[in-house]
Amino acid sequence: MDSPEQRFLVVFEFEDDDRPLIIEDDGRVCHAHVRGPSGNVISAVWLYNRLRTAGEAGSESVEPDAAPLNPRTHGLDWGEKPFPSSEAEFRASICKSTNRPTVFSIFVRDELFAILRAGERIGMSKLAKKDGPLALRLPRPGEPYWQVLSPYWEQVDIYRGGDAFLRTLANVPEPAGHLLALHWCQSEVCNGGFHQFFTNPTGVLAPEAAQGFRAISMPAIADILERAMAVFGTPYPRAQEMRHQFLSRIPGKTREEWDPFTALDDAFYEAIGDDVLDDAADAYAARTMPLEASLNLTPEPQVGGTVCYVRLG
Repeated sequence: MDSPEQRFLVVFEFEDDDRPLIIEDDGRVCHAHVRGPSGNVISAVWLYNRLRTAGEAGSESVEPDAAPLNPRTHGLDWGEKPFPSSEAEFRASICKSTNRPTVFSIFVRDELFAILRAGERIGMSKLAKKDGPLALRLPRPGEPYWQVLSPYWEQVDIYRGGDAFLRTLANVPEPAGHLLALHWCQSEVCNGGFHQFFTNPTGVLAPEAAQGFRAISMPAIADILERAMAVFGTPYPRAQEMRHQFLSRIPGKTREEWDPFTALDDAFYEAIGDDVLDDAADAYAARTMPLEASLNLTPEPQVGGTVCYVRLG
């Protein structure tokens, strides 16, 4: 049984704001939430489990009103370091903006651990393994790699044919180019399948997207894309009009008849599921362009919270 020293509740208040942030560790699990002026919970997040959990939500046996543990499918273990022993190891801050939701940040031993945003019911936790009803992942999947490629998004010309595309891509750092190409591909395929990807100007970068998938160690996705490209024969046509004419000549009334990519679409969706692609791209961004991939998750100005209530045991 957990000792009373492992249980605590701490309430932070913030200057010029009437929304307190409450962190409670009941000896089994730690949660945090922000309350509005009327006492209603406006955002909540799981922080960590002290107990080991089963694989699925709701599988542990607890009192009906006990705070829920996050299952192994959705939450990471705390790790080797000792758990927080008291409220003194926590601090909180707030960032208020006129054009963005108020952000509440939670730090454990001065390390950013969780973020809650006003208006977003579920907060983000460093130990969230998968988005679920208790916590979302922090940082959001795909954010690091998008930060690497976004400065070059407008610089690469995909609209004026293969020569313009290759010329402008040559001015982009190779890792950012890999990420830009694979991002365009997955965005188009997820929106309307390979048929849309090849019909639109984005099809010009299909060979580079395949290279990108291999660069981030996702060769199975590259293989799927190259099988789709092979429908056009060799050499692959970078010209949009050539791809459009080829596909428009395929007869049929139903999509299964006129779209030769439906099975490959399904294979692509399965291969990128559950943030697998985002995680691989984020890891590649962090490995190849670490400074550019580093996120600022605590926007300015940050105003520290003041402890106004503590309960131990």
